Amino acid sequence: VAMDRLVANLLEWVFFFAILFWLALALCPESETMIIASGWAYVAARVLYVMIVMNGFVLRMHEGQQMQRRAHTLSLPALSHHQGAAIRSFGVQPQIVLATLPGYLVLLYLAYLLTVAVWL
Repeated sequence: VAMDRLVANLLEWVFFFAILFWLALALCPESETMIIASGWAYVAARVLYVMIVMNGFVLRMHEGQQMQRRAHTLSLPALSHHQGAAIRSFGVQPQIVLATLPGYLVLLYLAYLLTVAVWL
């Protein structure tokens, strides 16, 4: 479930990042250094997101249930049921918000640069 969340989140946002990043590089050559730095910041935010999801989200999913991480011995429906219940019980975690916020700020910055370059 955590890997599904990672892949889904990446696929949801990589399109926007790629378009904004390459358009900003093409249309705002005077800000090239900041655009490249923001690209690295976005990559770092994605790495942070992976680390938080894998270390925080997955490890806490089984707390209180006394389950060992034995995915190979559980059937997929049983594993999905337990993980789905754990996800519903935890909801949105502050760590996830902190991990995704820098990436969203980078996207807003790139959109701002494009808006200034195109309309001003």
